[in-house]
Amino acid sequence: MRANLPLLFKKVLGNYFFALAISAAFSASKAYFISKAVGASAFAEYSYFALAVGFGSIFAGAGVVLRCHTELPAILQKKQEGRLFLSQGRGWVLVASLAYGVFLSILGGIQRWSAELILLSGLQATLYLIFTFDLIVLKSRGQFSVYANLLMRRNLILFLGAITSAFLTGHTLYVMLVETLLNLVLGFHRLCRWKKSFSVPSKAYLQKTMLFVPVAMIGAFSQFSDKIVLSQIFSKADFAVYSYFSLVVVVGTTLQQFLNTRAIVVFSRKGEELPALWRDYRQVVLRAGQFGLAALPAAGIFLTLDMVKPKWLMVDLEYMACIVAIAFFRLIDFSQSALVCMHRKKSALSLQVMFVLLLVGGALLLSSSAVVISAHGLILVAALAVWSALSCLAGSSAVYFYCNK
Repeated sequence: MRANLPLLFKKVLGNYFFALAISAAFSASKAYFISKAVGASAFAEYSYFALAVGFGSIFAGAGVVLRCHTELPAILQKKQEGRLFLSQGRGWVLVASLAYGVFLSILGGIQRWSAELILLSGLQATLYLIFTFDLIVLKSRGQFSVYANLLMRRNLILFLGAITSAFLTGHTLYVMLVETLLNLVLGFHRLCRWKKSFSVPSKAYLQKTMLFVPVAMIGAFSQFSDKIVLSQIFSKADFAVYSYFSLVVVVGTTLQQFLNTRAIVVFSRKGEELPALWRDYRQVVLRAGQFGLAALPAAGIFLTLDMVKPKWLMVDLEYMACIVAIAFFRLIDFSQSALVCMHRKKSALSLQVMFVLLLVGGALLLSSSAVVISAHGLILVAALAVWSALSCLAGSSAVYFYCNK
């Protein structure tokens, strides 16, 4: 029987969605208050840390996290098979986290990051990934309220620790250290459990999981592509400005991920019923878009108010409008999840690769222009908005094509 999408979203707007919304608010507010407590250069340093952690937790979990999202609900119904799947998944996560640590050390050395930034970023990314893996297990068992409340409590504690250290010290190194130590304390029991319950992945497990790796890795780059590219092009001051304004993008992306935890369940059940999947996909996009049109411009306007913005920030409404557009198209783009659930991973990967190459090539071309430099990055950010719109349109067109051909 076809799921009732309006009813689905009414449920999402209940306790589950409320807890997730509060979690997202803590995460975005943490960066905001840090921007108020420190200068532009220090806020840029914290933004590098947040980028390395966010990207790393997805990069290191490439393959296994996406596979868990799509297969774990069915696998957990078979207890013995479920236990073996989870133990091998934990082994994959630990090895992948070590590999990311090596990668981050090399990259950090090239970028001349401090040893403290590299070490804390790598450790925090690992802790986030372990936490995320356990959250997916809860979600796959249908324990959505437990999942949301656990995330909310963790984000609240990190929020309080980070802003307290930021205002007391005015130094982002202490903020990063406090966040990582708090995450380590909160996840200590989880680490102890993992020590006893992980195993080396079998050849069959590795082969099947590797099929998900290309899509997941390109997806990780796509999600953080704007900051990855701009962190290499912008000065610290310009990157701090973009990082502040992109709090709106964080809100849009986070809400999309939260909605996706429910939507992907619906899509996976309709993998073979393509007309029904398209109807559900269309309703998900429509309802997410309605919410985004109301919430994202309001968030953008709020961040530009004199009494709200940090002292070092110069307000640029055109710049903010481009950021809101990026956030909106991120919020309504569910095409990757739909294509994966339709067993069209190659199509999803092809779209992602095409738009990542377009972004990198376009950014390099525009960054060499004196006009772009004199505009303080406005043209680059406007190009990112156009890129986000085209990416969203292409993804939805692909879903429509496969559902109706």
